[in-house]
Amino acid sequence: MRSIEAMSTLPGKEVFEQAKKRALRYLSYAPRSESQVRIKLRGLFQEAVVDEALSWLKERGYLNDRDFAQSWKENRLALRPRSARLLKTELLRKGIAPSLVEESLVDVDDAKAAHEAAAKKARLLQSPDYPTFRKRVSAFLRQRGFDFEVIGEVVQNLWQERSENQH
Repeated sequence: MRSIEAMSTLPGKEVFEQAKKRALRYLSYAPRSESQVRIKLRGLFQEAVVDEALSWLKERGYLNDRDFAQSWKENRLALRPRSARLLKTELLRKGIAPSLVEESLVDVDDAKAAHEAAAKKARLLQSPDYPTFRKRVSAFLRQRGFDFEVIGEVVQNLWQERSENQH
């Protein structure tokens, strides 16, 4: 890996090409926010080169925070459902602008996400009594960022579904 000093001795066009290559390689592993790419490049290149590389990436559609936020939300809800509040925190940590975060999370249904997350957990529980079931499912949902009102409703619904399926 070259240092900033070594990079700065290269002609301007070559430094820009190096920054583009680094950014594209970083993006090839997983989708990233503009902030994540900026932080990665900032350690290697001067700010003007980083800005130019980010502009190039955005113009060509390789970098789009709106698409990133939408993709992150969909992936999380499909694979590891969590609350809108926790999704918001994750996206803000990724450097997504608050307005884009709010826009991407407007359609998140916490009750549905909590039910989907807890249904998987409930099937694995062999607890015969309601207090144990409630305690374990509630703790699981709290870790996923759901509020107590949603948790209580989901736990009752899952217990009822479980009781109906056993009869």
